[in-house]
Amino acid sequence: MCNFKKTVISLLFFFMSVQLIFGQEPASRIEKLQLGQFNSSLSLSGSAFGTEVWGRYSNDKYYPWCTVFENPAFISGERSPKILLQFSPAQNFGFTQLSEASSIFNKEIDKSVVSYKTQDLTIGYPSINLKLKRKLNWPEGMVLFPVKNVTVGLLFHRSLSLSTLVDFIGNETSISTELSSGGVSNKVILNNYLDAVNRFDYFSTSTSFIITKLLNEKFISGLQVERLFSDLYIAGNWNIQGSMLYNGKEYLFNDPETLWPTDITQDYHGHFKGVGWKINWGGNFIINSKWILDGTVSYATNTNLKGRLTGNRNIITALALSALGSGGDIDEILVADQLNPSQLTYTENKNLEEHTELIQSMPNQVKIGLLFLTGKWGFYLSDRLYFGSYRLKYGTDYVELIPKHRLKLYINRGGFYSKLGVFFLEASSPVTQDLSINSGLLSVPLFCFGYSRKISRQFIFNSTMEVSPIPGVNFGFQYQF
Repeated sequence: MCNFKKTVISLLFFFMSVQLIFGQEPASRIEKLQLGQFNSSLSLSGSAFGTEVWGRYSNDKYYPWCTVFENPAFISGERSPKILLQFSPAQNFGFTQLSEASSIFNKEIDKSVVSYKTQDLTIGYPSINLKLKRKLNWPEGMVLFPVKNVTVGLLFHRSLSLSTLVDFIGNETSISTELSSGGVSNKVILNNYLDAVNRFDYFSTSTSFIITKLLNEKFISGLQVERLFSDLYIAGNWNIQGSMLYNGKEYLFNDPETLWPTDITQDYHGHFKGVGWKINWGGNFIINSKWILDGTVSYATNTNLKGRLTGNRNIITALALSALGSGGDIDEILVADQLNPSQLTYTENKNLEEHTELIQSMPNQVKIGLLFLTGKWGFYLSDRLYFGSYRLKYGTDYVELIPKHRLKLYINRGGFYSKLGVFFLEASSPVTQDLSINSGLLSVPLFCFGYSRKISRQFIFNSTMEVSPIPGVNFGFQYQF
C-alpha cells in the first residue's frame, strides 16, 4: 500500500504541474503550496456484482454458484424453458472529509516537500471528497431451452459500466529559483493556479450463446461464445493560470499580447469503440451424490477500439516534468539553466500522440471448483487463476489491472446463502509515462449474503446484499415454463 499512497500523492502534484523530487540542496524552493479540493466520483455496475441472483433453485434449496459466470456447464439439466432477469437499482454512497485518508496524504506530502520547503512555508492540505455509486443495471437476462440432454441458452448482460469524474479545484503553488545573468543572481518565482476536470466513461455489453450437453451420468460439458462490445470516452480540461516574477516584474502566462507563446491551458477528448470475443469452456465431474468437481478454461481476444484522441498539451520548458520518472537524476523543480530572461514565460506545445485505435486486452483464465453437499447444507469452494491483464494501450502508453487469483467460498442452507472470498490484483503503468502507477499486490475482500424464495411452482425471486467490495443490492427473477 505504501507504493499506492505515493502514487496518489504524485498524481496530485502532477496535476499542479509540480514535480517534487529529493535532491542535494536544490536551488528551487516551494514558497506556496495550497492544494485546494480533490473531488472524485466513481459510478459503476457490472457482471462481477450480484451474480448470485443468476443461481439455481432445486428441491427447496438455492445454489447461488450455479451460474454461467462460474461455469457454463452449470446451466445444464433444465427440464423446461426458463427465463432469468436481473435488476440492480441505482445506489449512492458519499464519503466526505475522510480523516484517515487525509492524514495519510498529509504525511506523504510532508515527506515529499521536506527538501524544497522554505522555513515559513505553511502547507494547505487538500480537502478530499469521494462519492461512490452503483449504476442502474437493467435490463439483463438469459433464456434457456432444453432439448433432451442438451441445453441451449442466450444471454445478454452489461459486463462493465464505469464512469469517473475527478476534479482538482483551487490548487495554488509558488516555486522559486536563482538565475544568474551578467554575473548577478536574480530571483525567479513561478506562480500557478489550477482548476482541472477529468472524465472517463467505459461501457461493455456482452451477448452470449451457450450450449451444454450431458455426456454421460458422470460428466457434463458446456461451451459459451461471448461477443463483447466496448465503448470508451475520455475528456479533460485543465484551466491553468500562471505568471513568472523576475526581480519583482510580472510576466503573465495565457496573455495573447506577450511576444513569446504563453499558453499553459490543456485539454483532451477521445472516443473509441470496437468488438472482441471470448470463449469459455467448462465441465462438471460428478464424483458421487455429495461431491462434484468442476473446472473452466477461458480465452479472450484483444479488442481494437477504433477512434481518435485530440487535444492540446502545453508545457513550461523550464519546469522539470520528467523528474517524477527520473529516478533521482533530476533534482530541480524549476531548472534555472533552461530559463532565459528574454523569454521567461516561453511555453512549448507538446502535441498528443494521435493513433486511430486503442488496444484493449483481457486475461485468459482457469478455474477449479469443488462442491460438497451434506444434509441441508451446501459448500462450494472455487479458485480462479488469471494469465494476463486488463489493459488499455494507446501507442506506447498503457494502464493495466493485473488480477492474480480470486478465491471464493459459498455456504448455503435452504434459501439462505453467503459468500466469502478475496481477490488479489495489481495496478500498474510504465514509469516512462507522465502518470506512472505501481500499486503493489492488493487484496480485496469479497462478502455478500442473500435469500431466494420460490413464490409459486413457476416463479422464483432471488436477492443478494453485497457488502464488499462495493455495497449494493441485486434482485433476480426466474420463470420456469
